[in-house]
Amino acid sequence: RSKITNSGTIDATATATTLAADVSVSVDDKAVANVKSIADAFDRYLATGRAAFIARRAIDPGAVIGLIGRPGGIVSFAHPGKLGHDELLPQLAARGLAAIEVFHPDHDEDAMARYTNLARELGVGISGGSDYHGPGSGRAEALGTVTLPDAHFDDLKRRVRS
Repeated sequence: RSKITNSGTIDATATATTLAADVSVSVDDKAVANVKSIADAFDRYLATGRAAFIARRAIDPGAVIGLIGRPGGIVSFAHPGKLGHDELLPQLAARGLAAIEVFHPDHDEDAMARYTNLARELGVGISGGSDYHGPGSGRAEALGTVTLPDAHFDDLKRRVRS
């Protein structure tokens, strides 16, 4: 765990945490003042080989699905059109994947049709989202523009185990 101070040095008392496929970084005001944007922070400090880079720890996807599913959560494969790993979806569905994100700002009509059909073939639900991760994430314009039809939302609710 480390942090970049406003002088560009590493301060081991703060945190940088990696979770699954996303990275969330906790920084104080001094560190924020030293970068222009989230992208700048990654480019200058958090990317592979940079001073505050922390390698992601691999965890078996089936184990993640189990951890989330045990207390009643459901797992959706986020924005498969951006990731380009469709070959993983049948294996993940067999291990308990509950849904595929079909509705996403980067998915065009063809991608949405492809993932809708794949979700049906695999017997999983359909999810959607804007991919908004807060101010400065580059997704502010997408916030509220992606909606999930009620039928798909109702299906996801049925898939939640209590």
